[in-house]
Parts: sequence; structure tokens; C-alpha cells
Amino acid sequence: MRYSNVVAVSGTIAQVEKTLDIHGTPPELAGQRCDELLCQQYWYGGSLESPANVVFLHVSSRWHRLTFDYGNIFWSIERERPAAEALPEIEAEYRIDDLGRHLAVNGLLIQSYDTRPTLEGAEVEFHFEGGRSVTFRDTGEQTVFIA
Repeated sequence: MRYSNVVAVSGTIAQVEKTLDIHGTPPELAGQRCDELLCQQYWYGGSLESPANVVFLHVSSRWHRLTFDYGNIFWSIERERPAAEALPEIEAEYRIDDLGRHLAVNGLLIQSYDTRPTLEGAEVEFHFEGGRSVTFRDTGEQTVFIA
């Protein structure tokens, strides 16, 4: 799928000729309960480099995997709950953050989600019941979340 968008820049509107490529099939999540929302963090040399390197949503007994790569969005299905992984040979590790617990969205219904290009890459914003939302934004260098 390809999308283009109008992006706000410092309070003004600028037409951005930016396409958004989505790989894999975006899941039908509206009306589904979010059992868990996890982020795989990437750490290098003891420093957090990417707080949401990979996003995992557990919905209807399935793990949906969301990743970003320079404006591209990738959706896939995982068979198992993600696990932490140490890579001592390169001084790196992947940690699992239970973001859904921290943000109190585990157990809430997903009302909708929006996917859009940004100046730096792309973002996906999830809307939960009760007015809660969380946005995952690819900055080109890393993936961050905004709640």
C-alpha cells in the first residue's frame, strides 16, 4: 500500500510529496481487546538507542509485530511472545518493555489506529477506549513512542 499526506511544519501546512509503503497486511484491530502491548528496546554499550525498536500487540491470541524502516512500515505475525536477547559480542541487547502495563492500555479495546507519513519517516497512532492513545514514530534514526 502507498499513501501520501499533508504534514504540518511549525504551525503551517506544507504539501509533502512523501509516500508511505506498508509491507505485510495491516491487521483489523478495531473493536479488539489489547491483551498486551510490548516494545523491544535496542540497547548498545549500556545506552538506550531505540525505545520501540519493534512493537508487539497481543490481540485475539495473536502477536502482531510492527516495525519501521525509514518511512516503511512492516506488519507480520509472530508465533510466540517476544523475549529479551543479549548480544555481548557487539555490546548490544534487546530488552522487552511492557509498555501496555506502564500506560494502562492492556485489557482496553482498540478503537482504531491511523498510519501516516511524517517528515522523518512514518507513524502509527493507536486509539484505545477511554480516550487513551499511543503513537509510535519512526524518526529515521530510531522508533520512539508518544503517549
